[in-house]
Order: sequence, then structure tokens, then C-alpha cells
Amino acid sequence: MSWRTDYEKKKCTIPEALSLIRSGDKVITQFGVAVPCALIEGLYDIRDSVTDVEVNFGITKRVFKVFGKDCNGKINVRSSFLYPGERAAIAGGSHMGILPIDLSDTYRERYRYTKPDVALVSVAPPDENGYFSLGLHDVDIHQMKDKVRTIIVQVNENIPYVYGENRYLHVSDVDAIVEYTEPLQEIPVPEEKPLDKVIASHIIPLIHDGATLQFGVGGPGMVVGKNLKHLKDLGIHTEMFCDTMVELIKCGAVNNSKKKLLPGKTVFGLCQGKTETYDFLDHNRDVEMRSTSWVNDPVNIAVNDNVVSINSAIAVDLTGQVCAESIGTRQYSGTGGHCDFVRGAHLSEGGQSFIAFYSTYNKKDGTVGSKIDLTLPLGSVVTTRRNEVHYIVTEYGVADLQYKTLEERAKALIEIAHPDFRDKLRYDAKQAGLIV
Repeated sequence: MSWRTDYEKKKCTIPEALSLIRSGDKVITQFGVAVPCALIEGLYDIRDSVTDVEVNFGITKRVFKVFGKDCNGKINVRSSFLYPGERAAIAGGSHMGILPIDLSDTYRERYRYTKPDVALVSVAPPDENGYFSLGLHDVDIHQMKDKVRTIIVQVNENIPYVYGENRYLHVSDVDAIVEYTEPLQEIPVPEEKPLDKVIASHIIPLIHDGATLQFGVGGPGMVVGKNLKHLKDLGIHTEMFCDTMVELIKCGAVNNSKKKLLPGKTVFGLCQGKTETYDFLDHNRDVEMRSTSWVNDPVNIAVNDNVVSINSAIAVDLTGQVCAESIGTRQYSGTGGHCDFVRGAHLSEGGQSFIAFYSTYNKKDGTVGSKIDLTLPLGSVVTTRRNEVHYIVTEYGVADLQYKTLEERAKALIEIAHPDFRDKLRYDAKQAGLIV
């Protein structure tokens, strides 16, 4: 049977495809803008015919109907990274399972624990040989395809055909094909804020020709990226590919020539940005998508020299412990690739990791608090161990914590805290024995 005949045989409607899901099934799907939205929305319509179905995903700005509390116990959502969509659902009363995990550990978790029964996957239309590209995120499905009972794909003509090792599914691999083209969510780079520019100005001089870049979407990292066009021979090995990286490639600052792992290739695990960024990836042989489990593996990251990782934080204590995912006991986002790239940069020859954030935050009562304090707020998650932290950056400067004593760390962090809090921080540090 030709793949085209097989394709036509497997074509079906959304209800027909989702009827393959059984009570008790565990379902995996993609992250972010790669989520097959039509299939996820369709799950709501089967809620009264199933019980205890678990759907695993994360990083969405969209609030799907299946997030609603009327689906609890019927179709349960489990997320490894809360984004506005998940946070809104929880605020609305949905019981959502929150999975603390590094992105580099995703495949092992799915293989050893979740053991999924069904995969819901968005794909680009097949090529001339019948291979779908997994587009903007791969959900580890290629490694899992022989272990998953049912694979349902949503073929969306707006999904870019992105290349990469094991980033494809053949028509013969899937059980149901739904043709449903819908717009991809655009998540452009946020507007620069004055403090972002100030923080970025402390980081930019520390980045040199030949660096391999990773930075998250938004904030100081984006501003840093926009201001590296004067450099040469930069490389990209990143969890998230975004608009700013396209600019660096097009101006010639990025050519990936100095990378030791996949030299000449821009490497990413997932993407979000504007339509122009998705179009840039389409059939682009200079770009490779790999599994986030592979991209985020610190050992793989560290193969490259001069890795530069830029991430953010919610709070930092005076010994250098970093919380990047919770506000006290309340989960706000997720671990994601934060630890992966801090570790990878730490292990990389000449590597540098930057944790960049504003020095203060606004409290509910209208007063201002310091994000740098003697201790993390009660119940905060320690996302990144102090042993692996390198640079902490605020609008007041850079604190280099690598291989520094506790006293040296405390003094350096106090110097980049907001001036209004420095005296109290010194007093608290002395009382705690951090500063003699």
C-alpha cells in the first residue's frame, strides 16, 4: 500500500479520532504554540464518555475548555510548566496536577512513569515520502512511538516543516489523521522596559565572539540578544527559539561556526514567536529541532565552548540560592530548562550563566520588597543550587558568585540589591553569621 493510500484510509474527523481514547488513558501532547489546539478542544466533547483520562502538557497562554473544573475526574490535566493558560485555569477552580521536572528529564519521565497510551500531535503536511515534520516541538514521540498504543495527528498547513534527527513521523506510524488548519499563536518579543536595558548593559560586555547562546523569551535576555549584532561567529543551542535569534542569524552575527556540537546548525527544542519566525524555520536546512530531552541535557550543552545562558529569577537569597518558579508556596511557572542550562554553562569551557532580574517587586499592600534577601520566602522552590550559580545581575550591577565563599557571596549580592535595602541586608547577614 502506498503512503498516500494509507493516509486517505486514516483520515477522519476530530470526534472519530478522539473516540480512540479510553477511560484511564494517559495522553501526551506538545508544549506551547505546538499544541494541536483543535484536538485538545475536542477532548471537552468526550468528557462524559470517559473517566480518569490524564493529559500531559504545558506552556500555553490559551485556556482550553478541557481545563474547566467540570472536567475534573473525567479528563485531568497535568502540566510541567505553568503559563498564563494554566494559571488562569487553576484560579478558576480546575484541579491541575503540577509536575516538577527539568526539561532534560522529560523523556525519562514519560518512558519510566507516565507510560502514555495516546499521543496527540500537531504536524506539518507530509513530504513526498510520507513523513510528517513535528514542527515546533516534538513531544519525544519519535522515541515513544513503538510504546504508545494510539498516535493521532492534526495536520496543520501553518506548521513549518522543520528538520532534525528523529523529528518525523511516517504516515505508517500513526493511527488517525485529522486535517485541520488553524492559525499558530503568535507570541512576539515583549516591548523593552527601561530596566531591561539597564540590566542588559551589564551583561553585553561580558559576551564575546564565538559564544553559543541560550536565552529565554522576554526581559533582559531579549535585550541582550538584540544588542549582540556587532559580534562574530556566534552559535545557538537553545531550548526556546524566538524572534531575536532570527535577527542575529540574518545579520550574520550567528553562523554556528565555533560550535562543537552540530557545527553550522542552529539547534532548538521548541519555538514561539511571530509568523515570520515560523516561516523562517520552514524547510530551513541550517536549523535543526531536537528533542528537548536532548537539547537540554547539560552534557550535550557543555560540548560547546563559551556557552552563554541567560535566565530570570523570582527571588535569590544571600548565599546564592535561586527561586525561579514559585511565589512562596504557590507554583507560578516551572523548572523548565533553567537548571539544565545553568549546569551546561557551568560545565562548558569558558561558559557563563546569568540570572537576571529586577532588584525589587511590588507587594499587594503597595509597598516595595527586595528580591534579594537573607533567605528565600517561606515555601519557595530552590530552582538552582547555589553551587552552580555564576552571575547574578540586577539593574545595579553584576555579582560573580562562582567559587566564592558565603561571605563573599553575601557582600556581592548586597551590592547589587536596591540601595534602600542594603543596610538591612548587611545587618541581617551579620546577625546570621554570613558576614563577620
